[in-house]
Amino acid sequence: MLTCVGSCPASGVGDRADSGFAMVEALVAIAIVSVVMLSLSSFFVVTTRIASEQGDRQSGIQAADDAMERAKGLQVGSLLAGRDLTSSTTQWTANVPSAVQTLLAMTTMAYDTAAGTGSGATAVLPTTYRAITLNGVQFRQHWYIGTCQRPAGAAANCLASGLTVGFTPFYRVIVAVTWPGRSCAGSTCVFVTSSLIGSDTSEPIFNTGTPVLTTPSTQTDDKAVAVSFTLGESGGATPLTWAAGSLPTGLTIDPSSGEISGTPTATGAFSPTVNVTDAYGVQDSVTFSWVINALPAMTAPGAVSSSGGVAFTKTFAVGNGTSPYTWAATAGAWGASGLPPGLSLDSTTGTVSGTPTVVGTNNVTLTVTDFYNQASSQTFSWTVS
Repeated sequence: MLTCVGSCPASGVGDRADSGFAMVEALVAIAIVSVVMLSLSSFFVVTTRIASEQGDRQSGIQAADDAMERAKGLQVGSLLAGRDLTSSTTQWTANVPSAVQTLLAMTTMAYDTAAGTGSGATAVLPTTYRAITLNGVQFRQHWYIGTCQRPAGAAANCLASGLTVGFTPFYRVIVAVTWPGRSCAGSTCVFVTSSLIGSDTSEPIFNTGTPVLTTPSTQTDDKAVAVSFTLGESGGATPLTWAAGSLPTGLTIDPSSGEISGTPTATGAFSPTVNVTDAYGVQDSVTFSWVINALPAMTAPGAVSSSGGVAFTKTFAVGNGTSPYTWAATAGAWGASGLPPGLSLDSTTGTVSGTPTVVGTNNVTLTVTDFYNQASSQTFSWTVS
C-alpha cells in the first residue's frame, strides 16, 4: 500500500486525468482508421472500375473475333452480297472511328453491283452494326469491306489502287467493335482489327469450278459510236448471271450473255464493275477503266504561208477522238495531192514537209480520221510566195 507524504492530490484526480488521455488516444485512433478506410474505399472503387473496363475490353476483342470469323466463313464471292453502293458509301462516310479511317485510306470501297439500293442493312455482312450483349454490356459489330493491291513478291502494305501489273488483289475486311465506356473518348470504346482475304486466288482448292473474270485493259471508245464488248470468263457452273454498275452512260449489260453494248451518250472516264454469278451463287467481279472520248475535231490552222524554193515543215493538230489517227489531203486546185507542189503529207503524224516549187494561193482541205473511223476536216487558204 502506497502512502502519500506531504501535499497529495485530492482523491480521484489522477484517475480522471488518465481517463481523459485514453479518450484522446481513442479519438485519434478512430480518425486514423477513418482516413485509412476512406483511402481503401477509393482504391477499391478504382480497382473495381479498372477490372470492369478490362473485362469489357476482353469482351470487345471476343466480339471482334466473332465478327471476323463470320466474314472468313463466307465464300469469297459472297463477302459483298447485298452491300449496295448507297449503303456502303453512307457507312464509309458517317461517324467512322479514327482507327478505322486509317485503314480505309489504304482501301478502295467494294460493293455488290447487283444489290438494290438500301439492301445493305440486311446483307450477310451488313453495312449497319450488329448488336450483341456480353456480360450485360451491348457491343456493336461493324464490317467495312474494300479492295487493295499488294505488289507481287513483296511484303509491302496492300495499296488501295494504282498498280496495273505485278500485284495480288485482296479484299480487306475491317471489323470495328464499339461499346459504352466512361474512360474512353466520347464515352465510346472501340476495338479494331482487319484481315486480307484473297479475291483472285489461284489455288485449285479454293476455286475449283468457280467463275473467274479476266480484268481487261482500259477500254477507249468514241461518243455516239456503237459499242459491243464482253469480258473474258472461265469456270463456274452454268447458267451464269451477269450484272454491272457504273457503266458509261448509254451502255447496258446483257444479264445472260455478259455482252456490254449500246451507244455512249456522254464523255468522261468511268470505272465500271462487272459481276458474274454461277448457278451455285458463287461470284467474281472486276473493276476496270473505260474512257469515252468526244468525236475528233481538227484544230483550225488559219491561213498558211510558205516560200517557194525554201524547205517547209508544219504539223497539224487534232483534239479528242481515239488514236491512232490517219491524215489525208483532198485533191483540189493545187493538184491531185491537194497540197502545193513539192510538199507531201505524213498520213500518220499530220506533218506536211518539203520544198514548194510553185507559187500561188489556193484552198487546201485536210481530213483526220480516228481509230473508230470518225472524221474531221478543215479547209483553209495556202499561199506560196
